[in-house]
Amino acid sequence: MGTAILGTATYGMTMGLLGHAGDVVHKGLSCTLAAGLAWGIPLPALYILNSLSGSRLPLSSTFLAALVTTSWGGLAMIASIPINWFFSVAVPHSGFVLLVNLTVFAGVGVAMIDVFNRVMRRLEPLRETTPTWWLLILGAIGSELFYSFGLFDFRFVG
Repeated sequence: MGTAILGTATYGMTMGLLGHAGDVVHKGLSCTLAAGLAWGIPLPALYILNSLSGSRLPLSSTFLAALVTTSWGGLAMIASIPINWFFSVAVPHSGFVLLVNLTVFAGVGVAMIDVFNRVMRRLEPLRETTPTWWLLILGAIGSELFYSFGLFDFRFVG
């Protein structure tokens, strides 16, 4: 959990580079809160719907798979800090920085889907499908929260 918090907080801080110091702190906290809520809200649905679809994993193993996935997501966010920092400084146009951030979040999402699938296949090797729909729900909730918390600014895109 610490990796996920550190990753979202530090990456979120780079999202505020075009503003003042208050923006850096605000975006770091907002990114962490939005990501935490996005990862936590669909967690009960993951266990319930996964069980209804034939999974025999206990709640603790399902939670562990989600925790490993979010930890790797946090690491991917940390790895993306130089990308966002470089492009925010090199091309300080809010529309371009928005495009960079959306690209980074999409890449992190793809990486999380891969990690989650690998973990679930190890936990249930006989099962043919993995519940990647959970990460799609997470992405939808996360997108709404990131927009609601003001992390993505679409006003200057045009």
